[in-house]
Amino acid sequence: MYQRLILSIAALSAMLLAPVAPAQERAAGQLSVLLRGYWSCAVPGIASGDAREVRPALDFETIRGSRYRVGDDIGIYLRLGDRVTMTSGPFRGRNFRVTGDDSIREIEEGSLTPVRCLRRPAN
Repeated sequence: MYQRLILSIAALSAMLLAPVAPAQERAAGQLSVLLRGYWSCAVPGIASGDAREVRPALDFETIRGSRYRVGDDIGIYLRLGDRVTMTSGPFRGRNFRVTGDDSIREIEEGSLTPVRCLRRPAN
């Protein structure tokens, strides 16, 4: 009886002390940053043409910290969990949902838009 109780306590302790996976932390609204690199944005194409219609005017580069660059202009973004908000700079007010380490989707008025941005690693 005591042996079963000790095993149960040991199992419970191991579960409670196990580290939380990064994806679970981000999903819970943890402060984080996007991976550094160049984010190329596009919308889905049509079946008879290109798979993606590139939108260079929406592209940006994530740099050190929570900053991004568009041309010579620099702004700041906030990432909480799977949400990214451009809080200053040329894209102030743009919102995204993180869909993977190298992909985000733009959000407008609470709904996903067709705009998807994919990351190329920084040089």
